[in-house]
Amino acid sequence: MRADRVEVINTGRELLLGTTINTNLALIARHLFPHGLRIERNVSVPDDRTIWTSLEEALGRADLVILSGGLGPTLDDLTRDAVAEVLGVELRDDEAVWEQIGAYFQKRGLTLRESARRQAAIPAGAEVLRNGRGTAPGFWIAGDLLTKHRARGLLVLPGPPRELEPMLLEASGRFSAVGLGEQRYQTKSLFFGRTGESEVMAQLEPKLADLDLQEIAYCAHAGCTELRVRGPLGSIEQTIAHAQKVFPKSLVSTEQERPHENVLRRLRERGETVAFAESCTGGAIASTLTDLPGSSEVFGMSWVTYSNEAKARLLGVDEEVLATKGAVSEEVARAMCEGALHASGADHTVAVTGIAGPGGGTAEKPVGTVWIGLASSEGVTEAHRFVFATDRLTFKKLVTTYAFDLLRGRLASAS
Repeated sequence: MRADRVEVINTGRELLLGTTINTNLALIARHLFPHGLRIERNVSVPDDRTIWTSLEEALGRADLVILSGGLGPTLDDLTRDAVAEVLGVELRDDEAVWEQIGAYFQKRGLTLRESARRQAAIPAGAEVLRNGRGTAPGFWIAGDLLTKHRARGLLVLPGPPRELEPMLLEASGRFSAVGLGEQRYQTKSLFFGRTGESEVMAQLEPKLADLDLQEIAYCAHAGCTELRVRGPLGSIEQTIAHAQKVFPKSLVSTEQERPHENVLRRLRERGETVAFAESCTGGAIASTLTDLPGSSEVFGMSWVTYSNEAKARLLGVDEEVLATKGAVSEEVARAMCEGALHASGADHTVAVTGIAGPGGGTAEKPVGTVWIGLASSEGVTEAHRFVFATDRLTFKKLVTTYAFDLLRGRLASAS
């Protein structure tokens, strides 16, 4: 059975200059998977005639083309002009869209300028997708407008991810109407905490090679490995069962969850809370959890105690222990999470203290050394030592992921 070809075009010179990271590709790909669709080609193009060329080529190659960016009010927002010209239709003012734009500005006390009207220009025959988080609408094109092209659908969306995502979700309901996507094959991502790619592959590949899988791919993330498989439902289920057998402790979830997502779900299911005491991560652990909706149900407070004085004054860490054992030690990690447990009243606490580098290391405690402590209102306090000899930002990401995965393991063993 032929798989539908999907191509994504991202517009914006800032994507090519490196000043803006293109996160839309991952967002779009993630939302296409449930529809049996995956991206085969992605290009980023500047705000010029390259948009016209890329769109013409993509419409001739792909079954679904998704074009993001360039729908704003300024003169370098050229996407709507490119779409209209390539399809040979006019741009027409949509008064309903113009009224929505006016209401958006009025609600926020902003001055509405005539230049904003460019955003209300829609290619004739296109279906408008309302923007609930901004002003520029998207639009969906199918049917007669595409008869000269291979593509059966053209989805045009604004560039900002927070505006793009809800419109993508709305538009995806139109895919099946034009024969896009098929459910015979499914894609599933499994995450393995604190386990490298080579280990996951070595343990699973012999079994996976015997299954009817169209795709087996590995991807290393900071602190965990993703295994992505695509195939019939039966083969996916066998993959999950084998992974659970081989990696009963490090398999984070079969629901495509990363460690922090799994922790949030487990805490919500148990009606429990968590607090953090962070030194070397500078608040990254709390920030990662609060990036997720629903985190307020399980998280109420944390401490960033970067200095020894803060560890002693805010968390009650014994100054003598700090002086004799050093801030980066098992004793201090234990004391930090126990102090946070007492001060917060949470059910669980996680504490981290380490040396991010590039300086500050010793032969006994090299750069990259970190202690991660865990404490629970019912359960023993424990601390684990790791060494991540890498740059500061990667170090913080690794510590954050390991901290969540250690807590995930504790929650899993207690269920």
